[in-house]
Amino acid sequence: MADPLDDVLDFKNFDDVTPWLGERLALVRRAPPAELLHSPLISVTAPVSFESPLGPYSSPQWRKFALAAFVSDRACYAKPADQADFPRLLSVLAAFPAGFRVWMCRIGLAFVPVGYVGWYPISRTIFDLLETTPQTIAHRGVMVPLRTVDAVENYIYLFNYSIIPQLRRTAHSKTLLATMAGDLSVLPVAGAAAVTVSPEGARVAERFGMIRTGELFFENEPEQVYAGRAITLHPRRTAKPI
Repeated sequence: MADPLDDVLDFKNFDDVTPWLGERLALVRRAPPAELLHSPLISVTAPVSFESPLGPYSSPQWRKFALAAFVSDRACYAKPADQADFPRLLSVLAAFPAGFRVWMCRIGLAFVPVGYVGWYPISRTIFDLLETTPQTIAHRGVMVPLRTVDAVENYIYLFNYSIIPQLRRTAHSKTLLATMAGDLSVLPVAGAAAVTVSPEGARVAERFGMIRTGELFFENEPEQVYAGRAITLHPRRTAKPI
């Protein structure tokens, strides 16, 4: 099978992205659910090691992966306050690409991004903030990723788990969540946290064993903060569709 990322633009600057992004978003948003469900759901990951001093930005495959994640984000979230801005998405993908997957389906002759998941390790200090005083957080950018996981103890931030509206509560969304849970279940997780912007996102956080600890405001929009300690992440526990 051809690499689905072959159908993603390799961008050199954001001016190149704008027309291509509009075309891809229009294609995804008008795609019939039946066509999407008939297509296999393909998971793609980013490269995780880079020899160039420029790091991931020197890799065409990483750049394509980052843009595919950005398309997914825009297709999944309609409100600007809920969307990840491109610079922040690039920064977390550069710091910890191993925690991200983009999911793609074929529409006509092209593979298009339809969802993505992402998690990364954070410091215990940041986790404590999310657990005890989330109302003091002014921006999601406070959740700075660490670059490596620990062999004994990890605090994990669930950056995103989303799929486009046509595929919510389907076998494809079930696969997305079960795969994320499987990826995380092999880690020693001392605590996990998430910021949710929808009832569906809150339900998934609860399935992961987290409880609501408060809320923060971004662009005057409330976002719900969830956290939990010493939780066990199992695929079957979280396999219900989003």
